[in-house]
Amino acid sequence: MAKDIRQGHETFWQSFGTGPRPMLAIHCTLGNSSLWGPVLEPLGATVTATSFDQPGHGQSADWSAEAAEPG
Repeated sequence: MAKDIRQGHETFWQSFGTGPRPMLAIHCTLGNSSLWGPVLEPLGATVTATSFDQPGHGQSADWSAEAAEPG
């Protein structure tokens, strides 16, 4: 589990599985990255999935227009 600044926002992400195939898992607007754990568990030997909390969800910071502007 990690946090970093991505596109001006503090973003939380985590990985699931240890398989050789990379995968990106994006949650719906009412969820967070933790919802992927039970879904991806059966694929753990096949994929290594990365999932992040969208701004304003889970452990990521709230979205702000100021942070999103290039600077």
